[in-house]
Amino acid sequence: TPTTPKTPKPSPTTSTTTTAFKTTSNTSGGKLSRSSIPTSQRIRFSSGGGGGKKTGKAAMLAWCQRITKGYKDVDITNFSSSFSDGMAFIAMMHYYFPKKINLNKHTPLSQEKNFTVAFEVADKEAGVYPLLDVEDMVTMSRPDALSVMTYVSQIKKGIGSRA
Repeated sequence: TPTTPKTPKPSPTTSTTTTAFKTTSNTSGGKLSRSSIPTSQRIRFSSGGGGGKKTGKAAMLAWCQRITKGYKDVDITNFSSSFSDGMAFIAMMHYYFPKKINLNKHTPLSQEKNFTVAFEVADKEAGVYPLLDVEDMVTMSRPDALSVMTYVSQIKKGIGSRA
């Protein structure tokens, strides 16, 4: 019969914490020392609040808001309805590739054109294959947030590799 190792019960001067699936104990009664897991392999959980560095979805949303700030007809508050007319994608592509996007030719009413142009610029200039279908984006009033966020993260990665 296999036996499982017994975990010592914490004493009043022992504290235990679990970080990234590894349990460490501190018997000194003082502060816990940092885990021996390399920083690049640590799992971080964050709600994006508390004044700390934003991670994941909140950080991606903040990046979108930062680069599209001041663009007419663009107000990014989420990864669904904020991207439904294509203007957010147009603004993002214009921010990085201003010579490739003529803002005067794009309005919220020209959805199909907005998506087509933005996706083509992302593909040609940032090397990001269009993960979203223009026809699907035009027919949906609320695009799938996870699909949009995935595509936006690929755009950010593609732009970053060319900067």
